[in-house]
Amino acid sequence: MRPVFQTMLASSFILALSGMAQAEITLSGDARMGIEQSLFSDDVSFTSRARVRFDMSGETDNGLSFGARVLMNEAELAVPGEFRPWVAGRVYISGPFGMLSMGDTDSAAEAAVGSVSAISLTGLGDNHETTFYQSSVGAAWGPSVLYEYYGSGWAVFASATGEIYYNGLSQNERNLSLGGRYVIDGLTVALGVEQVSSDPRPSTLNVVASVTYDIGEFSAKAVYGQKEDWNVRYDFDPPCTPYCTNFSVTPYEHYYFSLDWERGPLAVAVFYARQPDDTNGPNSRYYGIGAAYDLGGGAGLTGGIVRENSPFAGNDQTAYDFGVTMSF
Repeated sequence: MRPVFQTMLASSFILALSGMAQAEITLSGDARMGIEQSLFSDDVSFTSRARVRFDMSGETDNGLSFGARVLMNEAELAVPGEFRPWVAGRVYISGPFGMLSMGDTDSAAEAAVGSVSAISLTGLGDNHETTFYQSSVGAAWGPSVLYEYYGSGWAVFASATGEIYYNGLSQNERNLSLGGRYVIDGLTVALGVEQVSSDPRPSTLNVVASVTYDIGEFSAKAVYGQKEDWNVRYDFDPPCTPYCTNFSVTPYEHYYFSLDWERGPLAVAVFYARQPDDTNGPNSRYYGIGAAYDLGGGAGLTGGIVRENSPFAGNDQTAYDFGVTMSF
């Protein structure tokens, strides 16, 4: 099903010279305002946000397409207190060979598999999103590259990252990823693999697969993955001086499911997710329901509810939000 309220009303400034290729700069944006109670607070608060997006595109004389996309606040928010221009936007070039992008790109696994659906004003923690190494919380990657090639009903992806940073510190880690997707008669199947190499720590894998089926006003999607995380243990017994560092790898399952229904201006989505790891421990479960109503002209009403079931006693929580969305 098509994403809800993602159509941007754009104003364009076009530069063209006779006999030369055309370049275009498009300005668009989105905003929201409403109320929210997050998973980590018992208080209801006001929430608002406004963003501006710049889309730049052009074409060479021999037909190659190129361009870039930047969100006004991406450079500031990429890493708190640090400016990383390589993750502040995405730059691409495409042609018969496919598309090559650099900057703030998804991993190949994420580009192929994606996440299940959810509807809410603020995201409410975005716990419906599939866990990928490249989008891990607290991590920022050096310059990343994504290659995409699309055929008739199929697509393949490959990606690599620069050095990984956790909370501003280099971890000597890099992510390599492959992905593929196939579509036939409303059925979409996808598979993605990520590998993080981090000498002297052991390499880890994240293997993710998804199945999506669209029929009429309904769409269902299921995602299953197995993600490895490394653990460290310090040994102070002889002959370790002063200690030895031992690493091990622990696998975690994670899976997600969503069901969407859309008719006219109304859209409804429900989801279930079991995350492999988060701030409330491994195997936290999330249930969510949300709805959106298109008011026309780029405005809409959107709200959602998410319930968390944590493996830790007393950590079960409910979050909700509601408000107005706007696109320009």
